[in-house]
Amino acid sequence: MDGQNATTVLHLDSPQALTIDYLLSHIYYVDISGLHVLSNAKSKLVLKNIQSRAITIFEDWIYVYARDGIQKVNKITGKVLRIQNVGFTLRTHYFYG
Repeated sequence: MDGQNATTVLHLDSPQALTIDYLLSHIYYVDISGLHVLSNAKSKLVLKNIQSRAITIFEDWIYVYARDGIQKVNKITGKVLRIQNVGFTLRTHYFYG
């Protein structure tokens, strides 16, 4: 826990957002090309051309917060739903319990 045996899991040039799915052992991240999922050391582009500053996971959905609105992406099928159009910066507070 002191950082002496640190291991690089993922190297990104310009990350914008990142979240971890502990149940599926996946890492989701957004960079300049879009939303990606990292599974079994392989990265896959899920959603192209998204500019996001925050992503979060709840149940089977990835919520992508961008300037033009919130997009809901199914983790299994990749189906995208637009939830809300907004013209301001979003701040997310998540409480579970």
